[in-house]
Amino acid sequence: MEYVAGSLALENNVAANQIGAFLSRALEGAAGQIGYKQPTVGVRDKTDVPTFIIMSPDFGIVLIDVLDEKLTSIDDSGEFFNLANGTSIYSRDIVLDNFFQEVENRLKKESKVYDRKSRRLYINISRAIVFYHNAKAELSSISGVGDFLSQVIAIDEVNDHIVGFLEANRQPTQLPTDVLDACIAALEGTAAYDWSKKAPPVSSPVTKDDFIRVSMNTTFKLDQTQRRIAMQIPGGPQRIRGLAGTGKTVILSLKAALTHKDFPEFRILFLFNTQSMYREIRRKISDYYIPEAKQNPNWERLEVLHAWGGRNQPGLYSQVCANYGYRPETFSEVRGASDALGDIYKRFLSKHRLNLRPVYDLILIDEAQDFSSPIFETAFLLCKDPKRIVWAYDEFQTMTDLRMPAPEDLFGYAEDGSPNISSEALEGTYPGGIEKDFILPNSYRNPRISLVAAHGLALGLRRPQGIIDMLDHRRDWEALGYEVQQPTVKSTFEPGDEIVLERPERNSKNTLENLIRGSGFDDKSLVEFNEYQNRVEEITAIAQKIQGLVVQDGVSADEIIVVSLAVGSCKNDFSFLRSLLTEMGIRSIMPGFIEAPSQFKEPGAVTLSTPFRAKGNEANIVFVMGTEVVVGDATFRMRNALFVGMTRSRGWTYMSGLSGGAGALKAELDSLLSSYPVLQFAYPSEEELRRRRIILNKDDGDIAKKQAILSEMMVSDEELLIEMLKNNPDLLKKLGATQS
Repeated sequence: MEYVAGSLALENNVAANQIGAFLSRALEGAAGQIGYKQPTVGVRDKTDVPTFIIMSPDFGIVLIDVLDEKLTSIDDSGEFFNLANGTSIYSRDIVLDNFFQEVENRLKKESKVYDRKSRRLYINISRAIVFYHNAKAELSSISGVGDFLSQVIAIDEVNDHIVGFLEANRQPTQLPTDVLDACIAALEGTAAYDWSKKAPPVSSPVTKDDFIRVSMNTTFKLDQTQRRIAMQIPGGPQRIRGLAGTGKTVILSLKAALTHKDFPEFRILFLFNTQSMYREIRRKISDYYIPEAKQNPNWERLEVLHAWGGRNQPGLYSQVCANYGYRPETFSEVRGASDALGDIYKRFLSKHRLNLRPVYDLILIDEAQDFSSPIFETAFLLCKDPKRIVWAYDEFQTMTDLRMPAPEDLFGYAEDGSPNISSEALEGTYPGGIEKDFILPNSYRNPRISLVAAHGLALGLRRPQGIIDMLDHRRDWEALGYEVQQPTVKSTFEPGDEIVLERPERNSKNTLENLIRGSGFDDKSLVEFNEYQNRVEEITAIAQKIQGLVVQDGVSADEIIVVSLAVGSCKNDFSFLRSLLTEMGIRSIMPGFIEAPSQFKEPGAVTLSTPFRAKGNEANIVFVMGTEVVVGDATFRMRNALFVGMTRSRGWTYMSGLSGGAGALKAELDSLLSSYPVLQFAYPSEEELRRRRIILNKDDGDIAKKQAILSEMMVSDEELLIEMLKNNPDLLKKLGATQS
């Protein structure tokens, strides 16, 4: 049984630690979970929550309270316990009964759990109090104990009586998975994220909207790894790794809401990079917090901040500049720098590193892969000991960083040369078994076929000129949710190795692919590619397709995103597309062009976006246009942009581009899908990888300047370029080698 220790490590409760360890051992082989003081079912005062809540298909809901003081008597009203330390507390039996009623009331709202006709729950609820400092003989002499509604367990009875109590309350038959899932979601409060309640159920899907609704008609319940991260507060730094769509933002939002509810005195920072996620993050926090805490979050104690900020929207940088009397640099001042955000933090630290004072009790960093070291170092300096900094890193979101950066590279070094956070700091667990480093293998957003295709195209696995970059360790592929079928033994791959990977269905929780296949349709239709002769033709076709999706297939316009890779012309392209959609009676928005960057989604409106602004967002239908730029991009940045665009989709992905470049990319896609769900390729040579990794790791601004010079020479000084190459036989030899 899974043991979720929650905030146990913060409270130094010896009795709870020992009873929790006993329960974990006693129920090791059983299914379900043991939570320390969770779920709270909306009870605001944590002292009114039982010490342990067990949710199990075999034992139902079990509430176990541990009294960590010696009981000497019960007052005549039966409402107060008198303790050996001279204090009195409210009866834990009454507290347990009140909590029992809260659990029952919440479960009665779930049709899968409660039979309204017979007014009966399908799940048992039982309760017990463990008196940690009282023996059986002592308890039997205390008047009023015999009247308790809860089972009474003395410290000298724990070993036998807890197990006996559980067995006595075993379910007549094991609860079905969907019933237990509904119970857990209702009690944890994650039903707030339950897509199945957003719209009426569909029995026989016909339209695309039908299929999407059926695929989402599953109760949202945190999986085991997600729960261990979200519901527990670490005693120090913690890293979360996973693909886009594995639930990292939901997990961080839940962790923020839970910590804010349980420790309202904590000052919490939720830091992120994509401006359009402001509303989404605050909504996710509020969706959980408000029903559970019965009030709005205190946004002064729980700060949701973009890393930069500006005149109209506060951010961490603008805030610390104001606090320390430093004039903040504006985007226009650093425009063109490859790491503008990192540069401004670096300059700020050069002036104020020694002045920064820790003010936050917990810092949560989403989209960590978008941040460079100065931002992490600032977070470190702003966080109080024991440095509860939780950073969520999107694997594969940037081609320049396929390899996970070490904490030393992120958080910087102290004056004595020691790392602020070392790799060793992420090894092992915190008290309560809270892990320090998590990997999320399950993708909830993308259909499996979309994700496999996106990985294959991003790495160039079918690119005629060769693979662009490669993960060279078995464990790295497994962290992405793949099984390595070949080589069968090697942990590190070498040039020439034949690599065979498969993404199993169990790691892709999006059920749309199976629904389509089960209805007799081709699941490969989830990824579609079309070529056009010119941009007007492409945009017109996209507008017509959107009209069909909205009118015939019933897809809501705000569940459609159009991402353009042709960033140089996308403002004009989007303006044209917007005008066509307006003529069709379909609204659309252009975040960062016309609407505010933070206004990414608006009810009833299609979103037209660049890949950068689309990051962190998702929709049921995604169009990726302008793909002809991918194959001719010698910097490989467009492969990354393509991956970002494709992985925004929960359902269908429509790719398009102009003939030539788009045709070459379509050939790569067709080749990848011919072996789906398997990816098979030969591990590239060290020289190929070395050369391409140099390009990938170059400064974006430097690359842009050099590309411009070369492009100009190819147009106006072709003869000079040819002569220069002729006079450099070594370079010509290398060029010849790359073609062979």
